[in-house]
Amino acid sequence: MLKRLLAMTKQSLINEHREFFPALHGLRGIAVLFVVFSHLGGLGLFLFPIPHDGIGKVGVWIFFVLSAFLLTKNLYQDIKITASSLSSTIKYVVHRIFRIYPLYIVVLILHVIRGHISIIGFIKHLALIQAWGELWAIPVEFQYYLLMPVIVIIALFLSKKHTGFLLLTATIASLLYGTTHSTDVFSNELNIIPKLVPFLLGSILSLQFYSNNNCNYSGRNRDERR
Repeated sequence: MLKRLLAMTKQSLINEHREFFPALHGLRGIAVLFVVFSHLGGLGLFLFPIPHDGIGKVGVWIFFVLSAFLLTKNLYQDIKITASSLSSTIKYVVHRIFRIYPLYIVVLILHVIRGHISIIGFIKHLALIQAWGELWAIPVEFQYYLLMPVIVIIALFLSKKHTGFLLLTATIASLLYGTTHSTDVFSNELNIIPKLVPFLLGSILSLQFYSNNNCNYSGRNRDERR
C-alpha cells in the first residue's frame, strides 16, 4: 500500500511538471502547414505566387526542434523526480515505441497493399533501416530518441557549463559535416549526422529552459520561507 502511494505521489509530481506550451502547439501547426504546402507544391498545386514545393524540410526541422525540446525536458524532469535513470529511460523508450509504431505499422501495411513496399521492405522499415518516401523522418527521429537519454544523463551528472560545451561542440561538428555533405542535409537519407543540428538545438534550449525555471522556482521558495 505504501509503495503504491509513493508511486502515485511520484506520478502526480511528474504530471504537475509536464507543462503545456500553447506557443509551441501553434508552432507545430505552422510546421504541419509547411509540410502540406510543400506536398501540394510538389504536385503542381501552387497556392501562392512564390513556389512553395521546397519548404517541407523547414516544417520537418521545426518538428525535430520541438520533439527534442519537449522530450528532453520531460525525461530530465522524470529522472530528477523519480531519482531513477534506468526506470525513467525504460518508461520513455516504451512510450516512444507505442506512441509511434502502431500508426507506423498501419501506414506500412497500406504501402504494401499499394505495391510501394515489398514484404522484405516492410521488415526493413520496421527495423528502421529503410524508409520509403515521406517515411524517412521516422528512422531519423528514432535515432535521436535513442541518443537523447544519453544526453539527459550527461546533463544530470555534469555541470551546466560542461554539458553546454559538449552539446555546442556536437552542434558545430554537425554543421561542419553538413558543409561538406550539403546534399545529405536536405536529402531523405537516414544518416542523422547532418540532421543533428535541429535536434541538438531543441535539447540545448530545453536544458536551458529547465535550468532557468528551476532556479526561479528555488528563488521563489526561498522568498516564501522568509
